[in-house]
Amino acid sequence: MPAVKEFWVTGIWKFSDKKVSLKKLLDLAEEWEKDSDILRKHGEYLEIYVRKVSKDQHGIGFVLAPFTVDDPLDNSPQEKEKLGRRRYNDYFEEMTDTLKKLFGNGFVGWDISYPTYIVKGVL
Repeated sequence: MPAVKEFWVTGIWKFSDKKVSLKKLLDLAEEWEKDSDILRKHGEYLEIYVRKVSKDQHGIGFVLAPFTVDDPLDNSPQEKEKLGRRRYNDYFEEMTDTLKKLFGNGFVGWDISYPTYIVKGVL
């Protein structure tokens, strides 16, 4: 089966175990899943989870559909790609600023990309 290009943002926000507890990350992920001002502007989480990233880091991983219910459904693939790219950039900028303010150097990085190619998945 060939890879299917989807208009999804995928990635993980990384945090130091020494400065940010696992409980805090789980609480934050649950808060994002339920209600997020940032997401109302930039899309909807299809998947969100917390996992070990390295020996001394955990991360909040996600799959984000960068569209909202207010977006027109009849956009061409090119228009969808442009809108998704703009939402990805806006989401990335706002989230990195927010996480830096919340956690300082407890927020250690990210691995995030748009678009994502799905070969096989549950989404």
